[in-house]
Amino acid sequence: MDNPVKIDADVIDYILSMQREGEESASQQEGADRHIPGAGQFRAFIDEMPGGFFIYRADGTEEIIYANKALLRMFDCETEEVFRELTGNSFRGIVHPDDLEAVEKSIWEQIAASQYDLDFVEYRIISKTGEIRWVDDYGHFIHSEEVGDIFYVFVGDATERKSHHQETVNTIDRERRRYLDLVEGLSVGYESILYVDLDADMVQAYRLNNRTGQLFDKELQIREYGAFAEEYVGMWVHPEDRDIVVKATNPAYIRNKLSLGRTFHITYRVVEEDKTNYIQLHIVNVGEGISQIVLGYRNMDAEVIHEMEQQRILEDALESAKASIIVKNAFLSNMSHDIRTPMNAIIGFTDLAKKHFDDRAKVRRYLNMIEASGNQLLRLLNDVLEIARIESGKIEIEENKCSLSDIVRNVQAGVFPLAAPKHITVSLDFSALTHDTVYNDEKRLHQILLRLAGNAVKYTEDR
Repeated sequence: MDNPVKIDADVIDYILSMQREGEESASQQEGADRHIPGAGQFRAFIDEMPGGFFIYRADGTEEIIYANKALLRMFDCETEEVFRELTGNSFRGIVHPDDLEAVEKSIWEQIAASQYDLDFVEYRIISKTGEIRWVDDYGHFIHSEEVGDIFYVFVGDATERKSHHQETVNTIDRERRRYLDLVEGLSVGYESILYVDLDADMVQAYRLNNRTGQLFDKELQIREYGAFAEEYVGMWVHPEDRDIVVKATNPAYIRNKLSLGRTFHITYRVVEEDKTNYIQLHIVNVGEGISQIVLGYRNMDAEVIHEMEQQRILEDALESAKASIIVKNAFLSNMSHDIRTPMNAIIGFTDLAKKHFDDRAKVRRYLNMIEASGNQLLRLLNDVLEIARIESGKIEIEENKCSLSDIVRNVQAGVFPLAAPKHITVSLDFSALTHDTVYNDEKRLHQILLRLAGNAVKYTEDR
């Protein structure tokens, strides 16, 4: 069997010979027809086949030698003359200017790789009406003895396929953007987001901050997950928390934790510019098995500081409650003592009054003492009720006209039962008093002065 390339060359030679009008006689043409059996029919077939076909020189001119009718139709050209004028009669005029450099480079690279295979390229063309179409180009380089180095090319209209493909790409791109927008919306608050394939030991950066950004050159970069995890811990994690992070980011540990739930998280400290920050790492399973995961890093300083502040407030409240209990215990202890004193006085003077029932003067004096002690006891009970009102927030301050001298005299009478048994004299001096009548809360002023005077008597030794 003849060499396929030689047969191609013979056919091409024949087609080229048909282009040289007037150079050969009819008898010579018939001789050529006889040289290649069926060549005339083959020429008619090439001219009428539905796909485009053309031949051009493989030299610097890239001159178009032949173009069939199907190619003319692709360019909306009625005649070959119109087509040659539109394209400048050159392959360069066929290819869209923006695609030409890449197309020619690809063709010669394919020829260098194999001289027997058809080269394939796809590019755009501009028709006479200005419409841009895509074509698939299958070409082959041969050497013709008659005309030198040439390309013969079969082209097909790929506009519909490319349009469908582009529509599919656009749909995928829209879905991808929608998905990324969804991820972006759900990941608000995360300063770093990384995608990890545990099976492939791969990590890809989706969002970077200052810390993770120093371990990747740019977003979407891919690197080994194990190396990244080790470098991250060594570079940023607080020494006291490194064991926690190493354990939590270990693939075996991650698989075990995610077998129990879709996500888990840890909180740890990082050290950056001598400042300690709190970071929470969320690890989420995003695949069908437990291989594809997402790592989300978020700053927890505000939450941790708030939690610590709340803890401090609770501790302060506990200490305050403990102090309050101590104060109350002390108050009850003192109150028990304070209540016992007037009660003893009442009981004692009542006993004396019974023994001297016939001595009216003594009985009157004892009754006065009993009355004073009773009033003191009543005031103590009122103090207890007053404390209860203060704790419940129901205390009210009254402003009424009152006499300072009367208040002080009542205080003197109140402490007399305490002072008499200790042989202590409580005297009054109003010489420096300028205004006796004032507006005040008489009851509370009396309580204050009575407490001061009572303590003075209580803690003064017997005379």
